[in-house]
Amino acid sequence: MLYFYQTKVNLNDEYHIINVPGDEDYLNSSTTPIDINNASSTTGTSTKPVILKKPVPVGREIGIAAGSKLAGFSDEALESEMRGIVGLGGKWVRFDIEWGIVQYSSPLKYDWSKYDRIIDIITKYDLKPLPILTYSPQWARVPGCRGGAKCPPADPETFAEFAAEAVKRYKKKNVHYWQIWNEPNSYDFWATKADCKAYTELLKKTYPAMKKIDSQAFVVTGGVAQVGNTDVNIAPLDFIECIYKNGGK
Repeated sequence: MLYFYQTKVNLNDEYHIINVPGDEDYLNSSTTPIDINNASSTTGTSTKPVILKKPVPVGREIGIAAGSKLAGFSDEALESEMRGIVGLGGKWVRFDIEWGIVQYSSPLKYDWSKYDRIIDIITKYDLKPLPILTYSPQWARVPGCRGGAKCPPADPETFAEFAAEAVKRYKKKNVHYWQIWNEPNSYDFWATKADCKAYTELLKKTYPAMKKIDSQAFVVTGGVAQVGNTDVNIAPLDFIECIYKNGGK
């Protein structure tokens, strides 16, 4: 699994970096310039600007985080959105596939219609989808959680079954990259309160279920929220370290 951070990046008139992978070869915790093609080890991540010694041309590894909004777009609006992303030089579209929409009423029923349409239009423009498998239907949530769809699943195995079905359906459309949940280190998106052990267990159940269906599946953790440690939130680096300590790989 590959872990991604979101960070602020200096912009200039020629280049706009929208997302930078949270890999040691790309991020620097200081403002010292780094050459992303020939970088040595650096430490951590920072909300301070990251200076790129060699700017990355638009279109190299740029992705647009579209979130949940695409599911509500008409075909015409989706086409317009994709044309705009292509015009920016984008190559990836990260968007939600909401478990609570696909299996709204029952673990026995699936409705993929919203996402079939989205993926068909994304790939029509030669863009690469990065679906986020996320958010629980009411029947699958932790009992007593009042956070709605942002409540974590009561049973990680049930989420893993949903994820495997998503992989099975969309590998035929050449979708091989997946993200598991969104900002799980924040109460806003893991609504019992951030729990890295529970999230790691979700990863450990989901990852092999997906790889069993598609050996090419590439799974990334949920992007972490830029929050501090509180009673309900866990700071990004602490959360990532906790994943590793609890068996994440």
